[in-house]
Amino acid sequence: MTIRIDGTNTAANPGITGTDTDTGLQFGTDEISIVTGGEEQVKVDSGGRVLLEKAVRFQYNTDSTDSRTWMMSPDVHGHGNFSVRVSDAQTSTNFDTKFTFKGTGGLCFNGDTSDANALSDYEEGTWTPVWQCSSGSFTSVTHTIQTGNYTKIGNLVHVACRLRSTASSGGAGVLLIGGLPFQVNCATGSGGGAPSFFQIDVAGGTVTVATETRNGTNQFYLLASTDAGSWANVGYDGIFGNDMSELRVAFAYQTNS
Repeated sequence: MTIRIDGTNTAANPGITGTDTDTGLQFGTDEISIVTGGEEQVKVDSGGRVLLEKAVRFQYNTDSTDSRTWMMSPDVHGHGNFSVRVSDAQTSTNFDTKFTFKGTGGLCFNGDTSDANALSDYEEGTWTPVWQCSSGSFTSVTHTIQTGNYTKIGNLVHVACRLRSTASSGGAGVLLIGGLPFQVNCATGSGGGAPSFFQIDVAGGTVTVATETRNGTNQFYLLASTDAGSWANVGYDGIFGNDMSELRVAFAYQTNS
């Protein structure tokens, strides 16, 4: 193959080519481009950035009869999104979108581009539960076990905790458990689960105890139901006078954090 150098440096007629005169290297001021078919495909600029003018495609063969092509490209509508697509053949022009990275933040799946459906966060960690009450505060609480962990996926937080105390004094109102890792954002109070507990006093005739989150706070509380079907909050005095009070619970709730 003959290499031609003529220094014209246009996309249609790059500076260095082979026998194909519209395919080669084009040189500009402090930059160099790869040109094919008279169109710039890749540019390296003075800052060392590699700039891609079109979608990037990766093709692989799993065997002699099967192939796939993956394509990464910006949103053609100019929304600042970036998508990963796949076709069932190297020559196919029919690509299915698998992931879209939203310019406004978040990850969408299978062609969805709605902001409301974008996964914006995944996080795992620990938190420290603590006994609290709705009116005033406990004069003192001796916590002996305070462990909690959480997994946050988007705006849904799954928490689990174990809380144990051997003494308490003071307090008024409703018994609360504070320290949730993210503020509750659910006006219906639907976040909650069924706890197991030891030496926490509830009303006579209680058949079920459940937890419920408090909207706009980092707290949840205990609800007790009776044979008659009524529900009541467990009061702050539910852990008074016991040698040991222990709560274990796991549930999920919504947040906007």
